[in-house]
Amino acid sequence: MTCLPPALYGILGIMLTYTETERLRAALEEAEAEQNLSAALRAKLAALRSAIPEDPEALEKEYIRLFMNPLGAPCRLWQSASVNPLTLMGEPHIQATEWYRQKGIQPRKKNEPADHAGYLLVFFSRLLETEGYSEEAARFWSEHLQWIPNLLREIARHTRSSFYSELAGFGLMLFNSPAPESEYSP
Repeated sequence: MTCLPPALYGILGIMLTYTETERLRAALEEAEAEQNLSAALRAKLAALRSAIPEDPEALEKEYIRLFMNPLGAPCRLWQSASVNPLTLMGEPHIQATEWYRQKGIQPRKKNEPADHAGYLLVFFSRLLETEGYSEEAARFWSEHLQWIPNLLREIARHTRSSFYSELAGFGLMLFNSPAPESEYSP
């Protein structure tokens, strides 16, 4: 069984973090350059690329509508705001910050939530690239990524943008991929 290229998780993270269309196109070019992608995954990436709006402001407006109020927006990008009790910078933030520090990554700002879905996915991608599909990666997956498929379903349900609809589909495709040859199952 073939494992997904680790960079795909990072690319999903970038797409959940930024709205600059040129940055998104560059990330998709990186994804499309990956070897051993299934035809279905390549088709999903192509659909995602074509869904990037010509008007960059349209994407930013939809991002703000979907995500910016952590306790009132329809979709919550922060793990702390997606579990009970709803908090921002709660226990998942503290635990994610500790993971980052153990790997030599220091947050730039003290008031920046470390449990943002995009940051968690980029970190997971780097963890896979450096350590492979290891027990440590399985533990991070279990502690910090299990909630993301629900986030992606909420994005698909609430978005008015074909880009975010395609992004949710791409993310769910990653999370529903066959389990790699290891102790965990994405």
